[in-house]
Amino acid sequence: MVRIANFYVDPSKLSHLLLVDENGLVTAEVGEVSSGAMSSATYVPIDATAGFSAPAAGAISVDAAGNVSSPVDTVVDGVAPLTPTIDPTTGLALAGTAEAGATILLTNILGNRIGETTTDNDGNWSFTPPVPLPNGLLVNAVAVDAAGNDSLSVSTVVDSVIPLSPIIIASNGTTLTGTAEPDSTVILTNALGGTIAEVAADSNGNWSFTPLEPLLNATVVVAVAQDAVGNVSLPAFTSIDTIVPNSPFLTLSSDGSLLTGFAEPNSQLSIVIDNDTANPITVNVNMVGAFALPLVPPLVAGETISAVAIDAAGNQSTPAAILAPDIGPPTIALPEALEGWINAAEAADGIQVEVSLRPTMQAGQVITAQFDGQNGYEAEAIHILSAGDIALGVVVLSIQPPGGQGPLPEGASAITASVGAGALSAPVAFTIDTTPPATPQLSLTNSVLTISAEPGSELNVDIDLGAANANAVLTADDNGLASLNLLAGLDVGLTWDQLLAAQVSVTGEDPAGNPTNVATLPILSGIEQPLPIGNLAVDASLNLLDLRLGISGTTDPNSSLAIRVITPLVNVELLPIAADSSGHFSLNLLSPTILSQLGLDVADLLNFGEETSLNLVATNSHGHESASYGVDLVPGSLWLNIGQVAVNGTTGDDVMSGANGSVEHINSGSGNDLILNVGAGDHVSASNADDTIEINAPNFATIDGGAGFDTLLLSNGIDLDYNAVGVGTLTNIERVDLGTGDGGSVLTLTAPEVDAITDVGNVLQITGETNDVLNVTGAVDTGTTQLHNGIVFDVYTFGVNTLLVEDNAVQVVV
Repeated sequence: MVRIANFYVDPSKLSHLLLVDENGLVTAEVGEVSSGAMSSATYVPIDATAGFSAPAAGAISVDAAGNVSSPVDTVVDGVAPLTPTIDPTTGLALAGTAEAGATILLTNILGNRIGETTTDNDGNWSFTPPVPLPNGLLVNAVAVDAAGNDSLSVSTVVDSVIPLSPIIIASNGTTLTGTAEPDSTVILTNALGGTIAEVAADSNGNWSFTPLEPLLNATVVVAVAQDAVGNVSLPAFTSIDTIVPNSPFLTLSSDGSLLTGFAEPNSQLSIVIDNDTANPITVNVNMVGAFALPLVPPLVAGETISAVAIDAAGNQSTPAAILAPDIGPPTIALPEALEGWINAAEAADGIQVEVSLRPTMQAGQVITAQFDGQNGYEAEAIHILSAGDIALGVVVLSIQPPGGQGPLPEGASAITASVGAGALSAPVAFTIDTTPPATPQLSLTNSVLTISAEPGSELNVDIDLGAANANAVLTADDNGLASLNLLAGLDVGLTWDQLLAAQVSVTGEDPAGNPTNVATLPILSGIEQPLPIGNLAVDASLNLLDLRLGISGTTDPNSSLAIRVITPLVNVELLPIAADSSGHFSLNLLSPTILSQLGLDVADLLNFGEETSLNLVATNSHGHESASYGVDLVPGSLWLNIGQVAVNGTTGDDVMSGANGSVEHINSGSGNDLILNVGAGDHVSASNADDTIEINAPNFATIDGGAGFDTLLLSNGIDLDYNAVGVGTLTNIERVDLGTGDGGSVLTLTAPEVDAITDVGNVLQITGETNDVLNVTGAVDTGTTQLHNGIVFDVYTFGVNTLLVEDNAVQVVV
């Protein structure tokens, strides 16, 4: 098609416009027009051979008179422009692209003109209507080039409706997901407007975004949807939640038919029964955090029920688990009746029944403990299990006497227990005994404590040493008797001097555990004093009318004395003789009765004279024996006198004593001996054990402690200056006890004297009280201490010796 425009024609009936192509003339007829009017003409070739094949053509016009105009040349453009583009629009403006310089004709669906615009040199065009176009309006766009060729039309529909707000699903920050208008762009920002991401919704409106790093907890995410035309939705919000929910709390009804509990509000529970993870049960938690799940069939066989809570952000709690009801017979124990007894104290606050809980037991189940006693007496205790009980694995029920029935009766009893309506446990049998035993009776013989108490009772022996305690536990035999050597039988080894200042306490407990009152005994006053034989004298007369050769002395009143006579010919123990009510005794060896027992005559004995010796042992009315007294006879001014008196101990732990008014040679046996009342002129030879020697005056003759740990005990406040005239000799002494409960003692020693009186260790302990004084001029306080048998000692050096002085007790003068 060739269109020629903007030319003038003559106002005649007919004018001709001649188009000249390469093959000749072609006439284009122009209709009548007004004189001088601008006109146009169009020529359309009839077929392919007609018209113009060259890009250039000429044209002349001929009027009715045959006048011919000058020719006009043009370039033929018969190619339509490419179809323009038109962008989606909100109606505020239209824009797109087309052939550069083309005219864009914009019309609605009815062909009504909306507007027209021209593309720029880059082919871009835009048009802004004076009034925004309404939503839903169809806009057609056609591009017309300079030659008048029209393109095919393109259209768009005005979209001025903003998208619905997108949906953004609660998130834990690892992935953001949601829905929006299909094919829209979802813009994600934080609360400050900072861009997080832009993602495209798919054709179904679904979108998701995974940040490189998970978003932090409490991050606010704002999402808007922007459609293709730029309409932006209202925002949607979510706050990142990375906090895992608390574990759900589960409760199963006692019949196993209803599971209830609490979890994070609006979360979802995933419940698994007996580890069947392939078939979880999903339960929604309501807005107040509660849920309920009926169970059909009920769970009653101890099944495991586990659940996790999953919040809206996908955070998953740690699992919680409970068990279905278990009503099998429980296992019970009575800790107070492990020995088969319940005593008064235990019965007073009820009998405690420990019920072992299996993991399959449940909160809400009822535990019943049943007591069956004498004469049909019954009592029970009931407890409803809690989750805490089950976590502990045990619950304790206390069976108390029912109101109005009086105390639990003494005698054989039994307790059983059950869970709900389940079977009874095996019974636990025991005996109730609430009667307390009598207070123990105490007595001391030498170092042996004898206790009389209820047969089978347990006896707790305690020695209070001031700075420490020593203990032992005994059991009374079938006769109710028990004995203990206080020197060697306690948990701390003791010496006699420690015991003498102490007190022994004994409490008993019968087999049921009922305690006795406390029995006490001060050891010093409780020790049965040794049975002495003293005031020994020779009773001799050569008067033929009153011929006598014998011995007399004193001992405990009414004691029996066994006397052995030793001569070069005989060694005979005589029949016992008795002391009178004042304790006096005498023996005439020349009496016919004695001579008969000896098998000797008067001449024999008289000839033996000083070769005769006696050995005496007294036994008092309590059955206690004295030491063995050996008596030698020596020549005297009138005939014979008492020679050396030897007091001999036994192999046991003896308590021996010197006698006032006589000089003894005291020889302890092999036990741990206590030698009392050593005085003027006495000689002591102690054993190889741990002995204590009490002196009542410093003018003893000799004291040898022997091997072992030996203590010199000063009685009744003595001033012992070892360098003074008349003081006896000490050897092998390891401790000097300055005494207790007296006016105070004074001990004065030099370094060589300490060296002389101690054994090869050269260590001497000094104990006493604050009113006692130790004079050790030249000793040096090291400022250190040592602990021995619960006593703290200050350490002094004294020449080659070490002095250990009881801390905070004895006054030391250096």
